[in-house]
Amino acid sequence: MAINTVDIKFGYACNNNCIHCVISGHRERLGSGKIKTERTTEEIKDIILDAGGEPTIRKDFFELLKYAKDLGSRTGLQTNGRMFCIYKFSKKALEIDKDLKFVIAVHSSDSKRHDKITRVE
Repeated sequence: MAINTVDIKFGYACNNNCIHCVISGHRERLGSGKIKTERTTEEIKDIILDAGGEPTIRKDFFELLKYAKDLGSRTGLQTNGRMFCIYKFSKKALEIDKDLKFVIAVHSSDSKRHDKITRVE
């Protein structure tokens, strides 16, 4: 059976600190080493449809994006979009997959309110 869509979520790491985050209350436990917070590249390739976290901050993001694209799937990201403000990052992502689809969470049209929610400027 062919996979038509790949939803890339890679772990629990994130460069936001949202007040509504479902894992924020578990960060201490996640950081204690008792729970594996990030999957390896190979683990993600094996289970690319079932992971979480902010994908764009992983060192292997482009490798995994290419892997998903090479599956012949339509690739989508759920992201906070922070890395896409870096031109080289955006350009490289779109060179790998010009049809990349993504959902960016914007928590308010008011930047101060958005920053208060994400707890990151």
